[in-house]
Amino acid sequence: MRYTFGITPVPQGRPRFVKRGAFVQTYDPKTSKEFKQTLKKLAVQQSPTLSESALEVSIVFYMSIPKSKPKKWREHPPAHCSKPDTDNLVKSTLDALTGVLWKDDSQICTLHAHKEYSCDPRIELEVTEVDS
Repeated sequence: MRYTFGITPVPQGRPRFVKRGAFVQTYDPKTSKEFKQTLKKLAVQQSPTLSESALEVSIVFYMSIPKSKPKKWREHPPAHCSKPDTDNLVKSTLDALTGVLWKDDSQICTLHAHKEYSCDPRIELEVTEVDS
């Protein structure tokens, strides 16, 4: 199945900690939490089927082109080799889609991910069930 989510990709932020009495609580930063909630809502709107088998997932993150770049650069942008890190983008996306597209992200046995510059920031995802 192919899915396209019209949302600007957000990397998984570092966990935050707060001390409450004798206990320490861990939580997601606000931007990561909001991104995951929005992505989950967008995924549910596409009426996916929850998979419980082994999966192969391909993800393309289309990142905004910086406004500071000249027009010539924008027409033929190079590979996106700057922050945010691809692995942090993958982590936040897979976490958000757990329970919607797959039961647990441990089902993903093959993963392909890359990021590109685009005038239309979005996430494109292809999920394929792997024969056992």
